[in-house]
Amino acid sequence: MGRVLVIDDDPLIRQTIRFALEEAGFRVDEAESGVDGCRAAADGDFDLMITDILMPDKDGIETIIEVKCTRPDLQILAMSGGGKIDGGEFLNLARRLGVNDTIGKPFQIGALLAKVERLCADGGEAAAAAAAR
Repeated sequence: MGRVLVIDDDPLIRQTIRFALEEAGFRVDEAESGVDGCRAAADGDFDLMITDILMPDKDGIETIIEVKCTRPDLQILAMSGGGKIDGGEFLNLARRLGVNDTIGKPFQIGALLAKVERLCADGGEAAAAAAAR
């Protein structure tokens, strides 16, 4: 299974996702802020980054933009429990920024696992195709 970075300022959310993903066989690292998440994404060999959107310091949108610049091949799943900017939802903005998928909070663990499994598989196929070129 793949290696996943989970970025969320809520420790309960991080722990819940970590537990579910580790039970499914994934290796999981956590970051409690966008700043720490960007640092971890740049330094780590992750297949997928899951990031919350609404966080203090560096929010998920800023995190996505920075990580897309340094790791354009990294699969990204954005999650949010709401929030609007200029009449549009944060998850719609994340989609326009090129995240691979989104999930709203609260979410069902089964739905999250299905997305993570698909994204890690998609990332592996993309990496193999790039290596073959």
